Amino acid sequence: MKCMMFAVSAILGLSPLMAAPHIRTIKGAVLTPDEGFLIGNGDLSCSIYQEADAIVFRLGKGDVWDRRVDATGCPRPVTVREFIDGVLKEGWTAKDWTASNIAQDASRVKDPVRLKEIFHGKQPCHNIAPRPKPTGEFRLFTHPDLPAPEIDQRLIIEEGRVELALRWPNGVKLRVEAVVDPDQNVLAVKWKADNWTDETRYGYGWLKPGPVWFGLMRWADPDWRDWTEKMAGRNPHWPIETFDLNTLPPLPPPASVSVDGWLGIEQRFQPDEDFPDGFAYRMFVLADKAKGTFRPNRYDREKEEWVHYLPKTGVLEGEVSIPVMTARDGNLDRIPAPRSYAERRAAAKKAAEAFWGKSALSVPGDPFLEDAWYAIWHTRRSVIRGGKAVPPGLFLPSTVDDFARWNGDYHGNYNMQSIFWGEMTADRLEEAEAFFEIVDYARPLGEKIARE
Repeated sequence: MKCMMFAVSAILGLSPLMAAPHIRTIKGAVLTPDEGFLIGNGDLSCSIYQEADAIVFRLGKGDVWDRRVDATGCPRPVTVREFIDGVLKEGWTAKDWTASNIAQDASRVKDPVRLKEIFHGKQPCHNIAPRPKPTGEFRLFTHPDLPAPEIDQRLIIEEGRVELALRWPNGVKLRVEAVVDPDQNVLAVKWKADNWTDETRYGYGWLKPGPVWFGLMRWADPDWRDWTEKMAGRNPHWPIETFDLNTLPPLPPPASVSVDGWLGIEQRFQPDEDFPDGFAYRMFVLADKAKGTFRPNRYDREKEEWVHYLPKTGVLEGEVSIPVMTARDGNLDRIPAPRSYAERRAAAKKAAEAFWGKSALSVPGDPFLEDAWYAIWHTRRSVIRGGKAVPPGLFLPSTVDDFARWNGDYHGNYNMQSIFWGEMTADRLEEAEAFFEIVDYARPLGEKIARE
């Protein structure tokens, strides 16, 4: 049997295991957010992947949900008495989760139409909501005349930090690192380019742009049928009939906003039970105004909204911050207080050390198992936090697509609970408290579904 040792400082009164740092590495580009490194503070999270000319930071926040519930066409809610009488007096049965036996059983019940609509009638899940929604993406663009670079990526788990090193054949190098502030919902990015000169730059000679520029964007919520048919074209197994009974329109298009001289993007939602005026969130780009120019979107705002930051000629290093605020957090006009990247990195490291100081794992005979344990708990730490933050269901907020077959998949039986299994044994009591946050967040939706 392999040797396994747990050190749980809160229970045993011991200092955490002084093991070597757990660093995950990737050589080459990652093409989807699902496969990219993840960082987060338990509320705001970010998956990092690459495109041909950009490093993409895909943002996710636990409370960014389309919370609409449309009961049009749904059957009348079943009462407890009706259900008891059906089971005990008429012998209602369901052989599996699809109740495939209803057709043959309908002949021996008093009201076969009612029986069928209870088990097979239109449900709110046949709509495109309620479900989590993507928050947005922040891109670090590299010069389009540069060829594909070599990329090395590192996730330092004990610091909650990602590093990327890009190299091009002409000698140009780019170093990027990122953290999510543990105290503010802010993504912080630091970058530095080397060997970018008049001899190594490509094209655009008279413009002399720098090696990188930045863009924050939120695309317009697509029409559900267009999106589903596109998915079906790429994957013929896609269940295109999923939302055939949907009655809900897309979200309003994103819009540009300005607060205290900073440019940002606002995404609004239609009214719901908790937000009579509609849920909303905002994202902003914060950077040194003396070293670059901010530019709002100049094109079709019905399709997507952009805010660009263009470092000035000769600027080869800098810092950029992306705060994200939601209606659930409070005042959408209150941009978090500025902090340097060094301050945010130090805060992220301190918070990570406090987290890993509560429990650690050493498996000398099986480094794969040890690395997997740390990777799993790093993921959980990035998206779950006790207190005010809304935890995810069986998904990561920074990887969700515009739609999904089972929407948020918050079933009240075990899906809501399963992401919290293991919290107690790993001494993560503060994360276990987050379970009650999602119960409270989902309660008005459940009440509306049960009522209507």
